[in-house]
Amino acid sequence: MNFQSCEAYHQHLKHAKVPTGFAFACARTRFTPVERPQSGVQTLNLAAIVSADPDTILAGLTTTNRVVGAPVVIAREALQRGRARGCIVNNRVANVAVADALAAGRTVAAAAAARFGVQPPELVPVSTGVIGWTLPVRAMVDRIKTMTRGDADPLEVATAIMTTDRYPKAAWIEIGGARVLAFAKGAGMIEPKMRTMLVFILTDAVVRPKVAQRALRRVAGDTVNAITVDGDRSTSDMCLLFANGCSGVRMGADGFEGALGAVLGPLSREIVRNGEGVRHLIEVRVVHAPSLSVADRVARAVANSPLVKTAIAGNDPNVGRIVAAVGAAGIARSTVAGLQIDLCGHGVYRDGRIVLDAARETQLGDLLCAAECDPTLHYPQPRDPIAIRIDLGRGSHSAAVYAADLTPEYVAENADYRT
Repeated sequence: MNFQSCEAYHQHLKHAKVPTGFAFACARTRFTPVERPQSGVQTLNLAAIVSADPDTILAGLTTTNRVVGAPVVIAREALQRGRARGCIVNNRVANVAVADALAAGRTVAAAAAARFGVQPPELVPVSTGVIGWTLPVRAMVDRIKTMTRGDADPLEVATAIMTTDRYPKAAWIEIGGARVLAFAKGAGMIEPKMRTMLVFILTDAVVRPKVAQRALRRVAGDTVNAITVDGDRSTSDMCLLFANGCSGVRMGADGFEGALGAVLGPLSREIVRNGEGVRHLIEVRVVHAPSLSVADRVARAVANSPLVKTAIAGNDPNVGRIVAAVGAAGIARSTVAGLQIDLCGHGVYRDGRIVLDAARETQLGDLLCAAECDPTLHYPQPRDPIAIRIDLGRGSHSAAVYAADLTPEYVAENADYRT
């Protein structure tokens, strides 16, 4: 959809189709980080997602980072049980690498469970924000006691879970009387290979637990696991799917995968487009690779190359940087013997040499400029991705990764993140 203002986009999210049986609550509290009091008073958002059905199925994926936060540990416990009625989410503090993090997470979950009339194990505590800050449990618990289930709309939930995101993100679909709604938070520290940033998927479809988990894993591979902003992988990434079956509409594997893809596809690309200081969405597609792993490795090498990303940010069709990134991907020399590269639909590398003249350079520069987004606007902007197509000519496998450019705004945001 094409939005002309922040207000129009917010109205769109506000009226998202919520799956039957799910309700939301949001709140805000303030605290001063004990580890860094010079940062001053901070605002922390809380968002609760709760299903009415105690038999709500839980499926999910969590970060592959070897250092994980307490919320990931607790989420993995819930995933082992395969049941949860929802989650209580906070931003600003990740609850990672601090003393008593597990106890803090469980205390917050227990307070929310008591407030919303469910059992403590039925709510997953989720945290995102600064690593190394202690969760302000007392302030959070006091605020949770005042929250009311059902008093928040989808826009408020999508907004509450943000950190450095420029705008809230949600996507939904209705198929045959069943609904799927997904929220996402993510702007930096995103190279999931996930499992990904924070994504919460709600559905009232009747889905078997194994079907839900298998479908999520398959769809994630082409969506939320195929994106990168900066090549860094968080300690807190997770993607949780709650299916309560309240619609009574049964969905098989193919239908459910299609529904998940319909929401996670555009949502994952919007996560990248909404990255810190991002001006261009980049699509790196590798074709005719000898294996899927080679295709993925080459795509990520190009997508995460700082020199490729800065060239795109500067609207410079510097093909040499793409060629260098492909060659540095750690693949066999024979794999690049027939390498061909297209940029924005134009052939730029053939037979071992760059094929650009002054006129084509100007044309490509104009195309890059036309695809540039304004990072000061707080709503999605419909711009085509910068398409980089890499043909290895050595097989039948392919992979695609959506990436962000690298701008001065990204550096400024992350240099000043805690200060």
